[in-house]
Amino acid sequence: VSLREGNPRYLELGDTSAINGSLVAMLDSVSEPGDISRFADEQYANGAVTLMFRDRQGETIRTAMARIKEFIAQNPLAQGQWHLAGGLIGVMAAVNEIILASQIEAIALALMVLALICTVVYRSSMAGMVFMVPVIISNMLTFAFMTWKGIGMSINTVPVAALGIGLGVDYAFYIADRIKEEIAIGKSAEEAVRISLHSSGMGVIVTASVLILATLLWWASSLRFQAEMGLLMAIWLSASAFSALFVMPSLIYVFRPHFIFGEHKQTPVASQPNARIELG
Repeated sequence: VSLREGNPRYLELGDTSAINGSLVAMLDSVSEPGDISRFADEQYANGAVTLMFRDRQGETIRTAMARIKEFIAQNPLAQGQWHLAGGLIGVMAAVNEIILASQIEAIALALMVLALICTVVYRSSMAGMVFMVPVIISNMLTFAFMTWKGIGMSINTVPVAALGIGLGVDYAFYIADRIKEEIAIGKSAEEAVRISLHSSGMGVIVTASVLILATLLWWASSLRFQAEMGLLMAIWLSASAFSALFVMPSLIYVFRPHFIFGEHKQTPVASQPNARIELG
């Protein structure tokens, strides 16, 4: 049905429910069976409003959901209720809400598992706290980059947190274990850190470089999942390697944790033989 000779300025809802009902009745009278099914059921008891979006970015979805909920709150139905239904944007909004709600819980759980394993392996609660520091730094830098570039938390970026914590903490283990070995054989703290950085530090650089370059290749992919995954993993691994090479030795040197220095005992200096002269 064509109203107002198809003038688009009149393509809007009427001011009253009676006018809107008349317009729907006119549309229904000239439509084919099933044409109205995408807008309402056969009894016109339930209706649907479809909104078109220009993109599927996280900020667009959050803004749309906020405005829809505001509209629902300001326009209650006298004989019905508003319900947020499906659609691709609706499903993505629901997924994003769940992800944002559980993201902090997931990271806290991963850190707790890391602290528990380190405490059991090194037999020291301080070990769990020390090894969490480079992981937390990597977390903060990666999420700061995501905020700067407007990359929101989604189903694509959730695995990065778990993989980043698991892969990134390895570098800190390399450095800490080598320092512990050097301290055990009697080296001073300065010598142990220097030897660790020259030996295990080279291994960290080589390993991190290979993984970073490999994941950066995903950044060139046309698939959004692989592109975001590769970029974020490269940033996470870079921050983890930097923390292991600079932050971890500093923490060990300054705080002298017991699980690194506790087993080492300074070798006493051999006493010089005393000469005794007896005068008769």
